[in-house]
Amino acid sequence: MQSKLAVHYPDLDVEEAQEVYDEAIRQAGGEDGNKLLKQAKIETYTLIGITAVLCVLCFLYLDWYYLALFCCVPLSLLLLLRHKGLVQVAAGKGSPLPSIFMIPMFVAGIQMMKSGSIHIVQHSKVWPLAIGIAVALTAMLWLCSHYLNKSRRAYILTAFMMALIFIGNGYGFVVTTNAVLDKADHEYYEVMVTNKYIRKGKSTSYYLTLDSWAHQPESKRESVGLNLYEAVEINDRVAIYYHHGAFNIPWYQIGRIDNN
Repeated sequence: MQSKLAVHYPDLDVEEAQEVYDEAIRQAGGEDGNKLLKQAKIETYTLIGITAVLCVLCFLYLDWYYLALFCCVPLSLLLLLRHKGLVQVAAGKGSPLPSIFMIPMFVAGIQMMKSGSIHIVQHSKVWPLAIGIAVALTAMLWLCSHYLNKSRRAYILTAFMMALIFIGNGYGFVVTTNAVLDKADHEYYEVMVTNKYIRKGKSTSYYLTLDSWAHQPESKRESVGLNLYEAVEINDRVAIYYHHGAFNIPWYQIGRIDNN
Protein backbone atom coordinates (compact mmCIF):
# COMPACT_ATOMS: atom_id res chain seq x y z
CA MET A 1 0.00 0.00 0.00
CA GLN A 2 2.75 2.46 0.97
CA SER A 3 4.73 1.99 -2.27
CA LYS A 4 1.52 2.31 -4.29
CA LEU A 5 0.70 5.62 -2.61
CA ALA A 6 4.23 6.88 -3.20
CA VAL A 7 3.98 6.18 -6.93
CA HIS A 8 0.49 7.51 -7.60
CA TYR A 9 0.31 10.31 -4.99
CA PRO A 10 3.79 11.87 -4.71
CA ASP A 11 2.45 15.04 -2.98
CA LEU A 12 0.83 13.01 -0.20
CA ASP A 13 2.40 12.50 3.20
CA VAL A 14 2.69 8.79 2.51
CA GLU A 15 3.50 7.80 6.06
CA GLU A 16 0.43 9.59 7.38
CA ALA A 17 -1.82 8.18 4.66
CA GLN A 18 -0.54 4.70 5.39
CA GLU A 19 -1.27 5.20 9.09
CA VAL A 20 -4.82 6.41 8.37
CA TYR A 21 -5.42 3.55 5.96
CA ASP A 22 -4.11 0.89 8.32
CA GLU A 23 -6.07 2.27 11.28
CA ALA A 24 -9.30 2.30 9.24
CA ILE A 25 -8.74 -1.31 8.20
CA ARG A 26 -8.07 -2.29 11.81
CA GLN A 27 -11.26 -0.56 12.97
CA ALA A 28 -13.21 -2.33 10.22
CA GLY A 29 -11.97 -5.73 11.42
CA GLY A 30 -9.50 -6.31 8.60
CA GLU A 31 -11.89 -5.99 5.66
CA ASP A 32 -10.61 -5.25 2.15
CA GLY A 33 -9.14 -1.72 2.26
CA ASN A 34 -9.78 -1.00 -1.42
CA LYS A 35 -13.49 -1.73 -1.02
CA LEU A 36 -13.69 0.44 2.09
CA LEU A 37 -11.96 3.36 0.38
CA LYS A 38 -14.14 2.98 -2.72
CA GLN A 39 -17.30 3.07 -0.61
CA ALA A 40 -16.04 6.13 1.26
CA LYS A 41 -15.41 7.93 -2.03
CA ILE A 42 -18.80 7.00 -3.48
CA GLU A 43 -20.70 8.30 -0.45
CA THR A 44 -18.62 11.47 -0.13
CA TYR A 45 -18.78 12.43 -3.79
CA THR A 46 -22.49 11.60 -3.94
CA LEU A 47 -23.15 13.99 -1.05
CA ILE A 48 -21.00 16.65 -2.72
CA GLY A 49 -23.08 16.23 -5.91
CA ILE A 50 -26.37 16.49 -3.99
CA THR A 51 -25.06 19.61 -2.25
CA ALA A 52 -24.15 21.18 -5.60
CA VAL A 53 -27.64 20.50 -7.04
CA LEU A 54 -29.32 21.95 -3.96
CA CYS A 55 -27.06 25.02 -4.14
CA VAL A 56 -28.30 25.67 -7.68
CA LEU A 57 -31.94 25.25 -6.62
CA CYS A 58 -31.44 27.58 -3.65
CA PHE A 59 -29.79 30.14 -5.89
CA LEU A 60 -32.86 30.12 -8.15
CA TYR A 61 -35.64 29.77 -5.59
CA LEU A 62 -36.42 30.71 -1.98
CA ASP A 63 -38.06 27.47 -0.89
CA TRP A 64 -37.69 24.34 1.28
CA TYR A 65 -34.47 23.50 -0.57
CA TYR A 66 -32.66 25.55 2.08
CA LEU A 67 -33.66 23.04 4.75
CA ALA A 68 -32.38 20.13 2.67
CA LEU A 69 -29.19 22.07 1.85
CA PHE A 70 -28.41 22.69 5.52
CA CYS A 71 -28.88 18.98 6.28
CA CYS A 72 -25.90 18.25 4.01
CA VAL A 73 -23.59 19.81 6.63
CA PRO A 74 -24.27 17.41 9.55
CA LEU A 75 -24.49 14.52 7.09
CA SER A 76 -20.99 15.35 5.84
CA LEU A 77 -19.70 15.27 9.42
CA LEU A 78 -21.26 11.87 9.99
CA LEU A 79 -19.21 10.55 7.06
CA LEU A 80 -16.06 11.23 9.10
CA LEU A 81 -17.31 8.91 11.82
CA ARG A 82 -18.87 6.31 9.54
CA HIS A 83 -15.71 5.72 7.50
CA LYS A 84 -13.31 5.71 10.46
CA GLY A 85 -10.60 7.95 9.04
CA LEU A 86 -10.89 7.16 5.34
CA VAL A 87 -12.86 10.42 4.91
CA GLN A 88 -10.95 13.51 6.00
CA VAL A 89 -12.09 17.01 7.00
CA ALA A 90 -9.68 18.39 4.38
CA ALA A 91 -7.21 16.41 2.30
CA GLY A 92 -3.93 17.63 0.84
CA LYS A 93 -3.27 17.96 -2.86
CA GLY A 94 -3.08 14.55 -4.49
CA SER A 95 -4.47 12.72 -1.49
CA PRO A 96 -6.42 9.55 -2.33
CA LEU A 97 -8.64 10.14 0.69
CA PRO A 98 -11.88 12.08 0.04
CA SER A 99 -12.70 15.15 2.15
CA ILE A 100 -15.90 16.92 3.17
CA PHE A 101 -14.49 20.47 3.40
CA MET A 102 -16.30 21.75 0.29
CA ILE A 103 -19.75 20.82 1.57
CA PRO A 104 -20.14 23.24 4.51
CA MET A 105 -18.19 25.87 2.55
CA PHE A 106 -20.57 25.71 -0.44
CA VAL A 107 -23.61 25.67 1.85
CA ALA A 108 -22.41 28.74 3.76
CA GLY A 109 -21.60 30.54 0.51
CA ILE A 110 -25.03 30.12 -1.06
CA GLN A 111 -26.81 30.85 2.24
CA MET A 112 -24.90 34.09 2.78
CA MET A 113 -25.40 35.11 -0.84
CA LYS A 114 -29.17 34.65 -0.74
CA SER A 115 -29.63 36.07 2.76
CA GLY A 116 -28.43 39.40 1.35
CA SER A 117 -31.89 39.98 -0.14
CA ILE A 118 -33.57 39.12 3.17
CA HIS A 119 -33.31 42.27 5.27
CA ILE A 120 -33.56 41.70 9.02
CA VAL A 121 -35.13 44.51 11.06
CA GLN A 122 -33.05 43.64 14.12
CA HIS A 123 -30.39 40.96 14.56
CA SER A 124 -30.70 40.52 18.33
CA LYS A 125 -32.66 37.27 17.83
CA VAL A 126 -30.56 36.04 14.92
CA TRP A 127 -27.07 35.83 16.42
CA PRO A 128 -27.85 33.73 19.53
CA LEU A 129 -29.50 31.09 17.31
CA ALA A 130 -26.73 31.30 14.69
CA ILE A 131 -23.96 30.95 17.26
CA GLY A 132 -25.82 28.09 18.97
CA ILE A 133 -25.97 26.22 15.65
CA ALA A 134 -22.27 26.93 15.01
CA VAL A 135 -21.32 25.61 18.46
CA ALA A 136 -23.43 22.48 17.92
CA LEU A 137 -21.81 21.81 14.53
CA THR A 138 -18.32 22.41 15.97
CA ALA A 139 -19.04 19.95 18.78
CA MET A 140 -20.34 17.47 16.22
CA LEU A 141 -17.16 17.91 14.16
CA TRP A 142 -15.06 17.14 17.25
CA LEU A 143 -17.08 14.03 18.10
CA CYS A 144 -17.17 12.76 14.52
CA SER A 145 -13.38 13.21 14.23
CA HIS A 146 -12.91 10.33 16.67
CA TYR A 147 -10.81 8.38 14.16
CA LEU A 148 -8.77 11.38 12.96
CA ASN A 149 -5.50 12.58 14.45
CA LYS A 150 -6.66 15.71 16.27
CA SER A 151 -3.17 16.60 17.47
CA ARG A 152 -1.92 17.39 13.97
CA ARG A 153 -1.46 21.09 13.26
CA ALA A 154 -3.23 20.68 9.91
CA TYR A 155 -6.33 19.30 11.65
CA ILE A 156 -6.36 22.12 14.22
CA LEU A 157 -6.14 24.80 11.52
CA THR A 158 -8.80 23.10 9.42
CA ALA A 159 -11.11 22.68 12.42
CA PHE A 160 -10.71 26.39 13.20
CA MET A 161 -11.63 27.28 9.61
CA MET A 162 -14.62 24.95 9.79
CA ALA A 163 -15.80 26.65 13.00
CA LEU A 164 -15.81 29.99 11.16
CA ILE A 165 -17.70 28.43 8.26
CA PHE A 166 -20.21 26.99 10.73
CA ILE A 167 -21.01 30.54 11.89
CA GLY A 168 -21.95 31.31 8.28
CA ASN A 169 -23.99 28.10 8.16
CA GLY A 170 -25.80 29.07 11.36
CA TYR A 171 -26.53 32.64 10.29
CA GLY A 172 -27.65 31.58 6.81
CA PHE A 173 -29.87 28.82 8.19
CA VAL A 174 -31.63 31.11 10.66
CA VAL A 175 -32.20 33.93 8.16
CA THR A 176 -33.33 31.78 5.23
CA THR A 177 -35.44 29.34 7.27
CA ASN A 178 -37.12 32.20 9.11
CA ALA A 179 -38.20 33.46 5.67
CA VAL A 180 -38.96 30.12 3.98
CA LEU A 181 -41.24 28.90 6.78
CA ASP A 182 -43.02 32.26 7.13
CA LYS A 183 -46.41 31.66 5.50
CA ALA A 184 -48.28 34.60 7.08
CA ASP A 185 -49.47 37.57 5.01
CA HIS A 186 -47.01 40.42 4.58
CA GLU A 187 -47.46 44.13 5.19
CA TYR A 188 -46.93 46.44 2.23
CA TYR A 189 -45.22 49.85 2.37
CA GLU A 190 -43.87 52.35 -0.13
CA VAL A 191 -40.68 54.19 0.77
CA MET A 192 -38.77 57.01 -0.91
CA VAL A 193 -35.22 56.56 -2.20
CA THR A 194 -33.09 59.44 -0.89
CA ASN A 195 -29.74 58.36 -2.36
CA LYS A 196 -28.07 55.61 -4.38
CA TYR A 197 -24.50 54.59 -5.09
CA ILE A 198 -22.26 51.78 -6.29
CA ARG A 199 -19.34 50.29 -4.35
CA LYS A 200 -16.68 48.54 -6.41
CA GLY A 201 -14.05 46.13 -5.18
CA LYS A 202 -13.54 42.42 -5.75
CA SER A 203 -17.28 42.47 -6.47
CA THR A 204 -19.69 45.30 -7.26
CA SER A 205 -22.41 46.15 -4.74
CA TYR A 206 -25.46 48.35 -5.29
CA TYR A 207 -27.05 50.42 -2.53
CA LEU A 208 -30.19 52.46 -2.07
CA THR A 209 -30.66 54.80 0.88
CA LEU A 210 -34.28 54.59 1.98
CA ASP A 211 -36.27 57.08 3.99
CA SER A 212 -37.76 56.02 7.34
CA TRP A 213 -40.93 53.93 7.40
CA ALA A 214 -43.21 52.21 9.92
CA HIS A 215 -40.79 49.53 11.13
CA GLN A 216 -37.58 51.44 10.40
CA PRO A 217 -37.67 54.83 12.15
CA GLU A 218 -34.39 56.04 10.65
CA SER A 219 -33.09 56.37 7.11
CA LYS A 220 -31.05 53.30 6.19
CA ARG A 221 -28.74 52.18 3.40
CA GLU A 222 -29.80 48.86 1.85
CA SER A 223 -28.04 46.50 -0.53
CA VAL A 224 -30.14 45.68 -3.61
CA GLY A 225 -29.77 43.85 -6.89
CA LEU A 226 -28.63 45.48 -10.12
CA ASN A 227 -32.09 45.33 -11.74
CA LEU A 228 -33.79 47.23 -8.93
CA TYR A 229 -30.90 49.68 -8.64
CA GLU A 230 -31.18 50.61 -12.33
CA ALA A 231 -34.99 50.75 -12.23
CA VAL A 232 -35.27 53.53 -9.63
CA GLU A 233 -33.84 57.03 -9.23
CA ILE A 234 -33.48 59.38 -6.28
CA ASN A 235 -36.91 60.56 -5.04
CA ASP A 236 -38.58 57.51 -6.60
CA ARG A 237 -40.40 55.09 -4.32
CA VAL A 238 -39.79 51.39 -3.77
CA ALA A 239 -41.98 48.69 -2.25
CA ILE A 240 -41.29 47.14 1.14
CA TYR A 241 -42.73 43.67 1.81
CA TYR A 242 -42.60 43.27 5.59
CA HIS A 243 -42.96 39.85 7.26
CA HIS A 244 -43.09 38.83 10.93
CA GLY A 245 -40.94 35.74 10.40
CA ALA A 246 -41.43 32.08 11.29
CA PHE A 247 -39.12 32.51 14.31
CA ASN A 248 -40.62 35.91 15.20
CA ILE A 249 -37.63 37.60 13.57
CA PRO A 250 -39.14 40.39 11.41
CA TRP A 251 -37.70 40.68 7.91
CA TYR A 252 -38.51 42.42 4.67
CA GLN A 253 -37.68 42.47 1.00
CA ILE A 254 -37.36 45.47 -1.28
CA GLY A 255 -38.94 45.52 -4.73
CA ARG A 256 -40.66 47.65 -7.31
CA ILE A 257 -43.94 49.39 -6.63
CA ASP A 258 -46.97 47.13 -6.87
CA ASN A 259 -49.31 48.88 -9.35
CA ASN A 260 -52.11 46.34 -9.06
